[in-house]
Amino acid sequence: MKYKENTIKSKITWEWLGGFFDGEGYAGFHSVSTYMYYKKRKDGTRTIKPYICKPRIDINIAQKDTRILKRIKKFLGYGYVGKIQWQCNSTIGRNFLKTILPYLKTPHKRQQVIKILKLDKKNIKPRKG
Repeated sequence: MKYKENTIKSKITWEWLGGFFDGEGYAGFHSVSTYMYYKKRKDGTRTIKPYICKPRIDINIAQKDTRILKRIKKFLGYGYVGKIQWQCNSTIGRNFLKTILPYLKTPHKRQQVIKILKLDKKNIKPRKG
């Protein structure tokens, strides 16, 4: 379905984006595994480095009309627009969820975002150094 020009030209606000994310958005929290590799020691033997799982937030907004996704990216100033979705993850995803939370209206989406932020807070570890 093509959007009318006046819809495309309307100004994006956090309230509008909250409603759009309620209907078209996805927020997830999962672990990303890095690959296993061998580290060669000075004596010639090898050490196996195990998989490292890092928790990560993933945010997607799917829409066939990429003009809207590009406007969302321009409004936010971050993210990536692919063929049919806008996406971001990690720290940017966390900041997006914290900002959009007050504008979400559907109870299911609000609970989903709250749960993801709690899981993320639990898994954030301070940096060394």
